[in-house]
Amino acid sequence: MSSEESGEGPGPSTSSGKRRRRPIINVAGPSSGAPLTTPVKKRKTLSVGEEEIIINRRIHANINVCGHSPQTALPTPTTANEARMDYTGLTTRGKGSCLPSLPHVPGDEGVGEVVEIGKQVCTVKPGNRVVLTSRLLGTWRYYGIYHERDVHIISPNIPLPEASMLTAAPCIAYRMIKDYRRIYPGETILQNAANSPCGQCVIQLCKAWGINTFNIVSNRNGYRAMKQYLLNLGATAVYTLEEAEELTSFNTSLSRPVLAFNCLGGRYEDVILKLLERCGVIVYHGFAYDLPLAKQLLRRDAKFYKFRLSDWDLLSTNVQRSVMINQIIQLMVVGKLKAPLYEPVLLRNYVHALKNTVHCEAFSNVNYVFDFTIP
Repeated sequence: MSSEESGEGPGPSTSSGKRRRRPIINVAGPSSGAPLTTPVKKRKTLSVGEEEIIINRRIHANINVCGHSPQTALPTPTTANEARMDYTGLTTRGKGSCLPSLPHVPGDEGVGEVVEIGKQVCTVKPGNRVVLTSRLLGTWRYYGIYHERDVHIISPNIPLPEASMLTAAPCIAYRMIKDYRRIYPGETILQNAANSPCGQCVIQLCKAWGINTFNIVSNRNGYRAMKQYLLNLGATAVYTLEEAEELTSFNTSLSRPVLAFNCLGGRYEDVILKLLERCGVIVYHGFAYDLPLAKQLLRRDAKFYKFRLSDWDLLSTNVQRSVMINQIIQLMVVGKLKAPLYEPVLLRNYVHALKNTVHCEAFSNVNYVFDFTIP
């Protein structure tokens, strides 16, 4: 990725013509969502361009594992903002994820606070809480410089965990529900991997919009507790794979699903094909994104699609992204959409989080979030 595409420009040069490297500075902020007034470790001066902002992280979420150089310079484009990060989380992505060029600072989503802006920045101001709306900008750091077009102001009333995961799972769920078939209140959506972050967002969005959800999860340890948790979120029905396979007639209190989200393959894909309404729609996403659509022959009446958020980002406009994010924010503010189950960890404990994420079972109940507000 070029510096222009990532919203970053070349770093400042010394008198000898060599680039001056600025190491990432570790700071600690308060644990609440209030403005950061607690004294923090002094950071080294970061030059900010006229149209840039500097952000300080509080929480950010997502694991897109790639090379990380602790000596990576923080470049200073002509249009930037500086922000202090608060939270960032860890979630594995499917095979369809876009990959950055190396070396690269990991992290693809997060929330932070603007601490400095360039002279020509007009959409944000210091003290604003923002999330990143562009991909591969690197959020596993305490401070970052970003172009103002790559950030979106959010309400300070949103809890930090929800804000840190706002631009990934909720957006995927939103787009899949909205883009592939017109769904009316009372109709049913079918999905597997229902206790994944995206699955939990699908349940909550459908609940808010009056749509029923038929959810399939794995029959593993803690299934009963997970089933009850999903029902409390708003799921209409929760079944294990085995229970769904044994259904001979569909529950008459639930209309047969007209839209299905397939995150897995094998038997999970087969049961979706079995339960889907005639002329229904199936969307492949996550780990199923790269599966061949060979089973179209089994359901010639159905329509098959593949979805990847990064592809949608390339084709969408700033207005479309803003409308989507604002609608999601409204649901978060009123408490109709909350973050998936998560566990906060320190950035220095990234090895522990990575191991548990990479080696977790197909249906994990806990997501890891890097919390930069922990002293």
